[in-house]
Amino acid sequence: MSIVSNINLSIPNIQHQKIFFCVLNWGIGHATRSIPIIEDLLQKENEIILFSDGEAKKVLSLRFPNLTLIELPSYNIKYQKTSFFMLKMIFQLKKIKNAIEAENKVIDKWAKIESPQWIISDNRYGCYHKDTKNIIITHQFQLKYSFPPLVWLSKKIINYYLKPFDEAWIPDDKNVKLSGELANCPVPIVTRWLGLHSDLKLIENPEKKDYILVLLSGPEPRRSMIEMQLLSILRQTNKEIVVIAGNFLKSYHEYVQKNIQYFSYKERKDLSPWISGAKTIICRSGYTTLIDLYCLQKKDIICIPTLGQIEQEHLAEFHAKNGFCRTLTENEIDSKLLGMLDK
Repeated sequence: MSIVSNINLSIPNIQHQKIFFCVLNWGIGHATRSIPIIEDLLQKENEIILFSDGEAKKVLSLRFPNLTLIELPSYNIKYQKTSFFMLKMIFQLKKIKNAIEAENKVIDKWAKIESPQWIISDNRYGCYHKDTKNIIITHQFQLKYSFPPLVWLSKKIINYYLKPFDEAWIPDDKNVKLSGELANCPVPIVTRWLGLHSDLKLIENPEKKDYILVLLSGPEPRRSMIEMQLLSILRQTNKEIVVIAGNFLKSYHEYVQKNIQYFSYKERKDLSPWISGAKTIICRSGYTTLIDLYCLQKKDIICIPTLGQIEQEHLAEFHAKNGFCRTLTENEIDSKLLGMLDK
């Protein structure tokens, strides 16, 4: 069994600095894509203090048990059980604004205590301070709505929240553009392309292979909803199925039932063999998931974007057109998924 590394980072040579590293809790994607950056900074003898909440905080605590990890206020944004996601999100904009202001107060408090030189924030727009170098990590400078005025409005809002930062680091390769059109617009601050990177590694000739892997993530209740829907459908086939449910909110459990081997979650260090050995992968079209699968050179991917989640819908459509994945909607799972698995 051999292992192929796939990390390609292009970040400044920061050494011997005290850094606040702040991570958004919107599923686990922001935490997992931050792991290689944090590890790179640690190797350069920087002192890192982590800030996050919820599932992202748990992922970071499992990976970096010896680092200080401080709780940030939760955004408490939920994917809704109905298709009216956009209307619900408009009602939650005030909640997001309040969370940004609240996390800025936490950062201000701890900056007075710890005096960091840098603050690096993965999509937490309140994590900056006037006395530090402030970096925002994001791949999204606009939202690709079908209604152009909403695209324009999304740019205006994002640009407003970018202004306190010195640089935006884009976790993408400018020649690959895995983020589709999301990062393809001008912004008011300096940008740096980080490259595509993953802490997962391709394992050639894994011990177990040629199964269908269901790889789930994302906020509740939508993660649990699609888990139940997929399990119901996949029990109808005799194909070998492995489910890694991405449920970090509950205690770990696993089982084998009929043709399905189920894990409630896997730590990042244990994911590589399962992804490497899969013949077909069923997943959300979350950006970090797509980065991992691209870096692990997976070829047969079925993306199911979260209904009404504009970013995931754009990425699924964009990459289905360029042949990186196949896609179907949540409403098509019952009627089309088994047929797609037979192709």
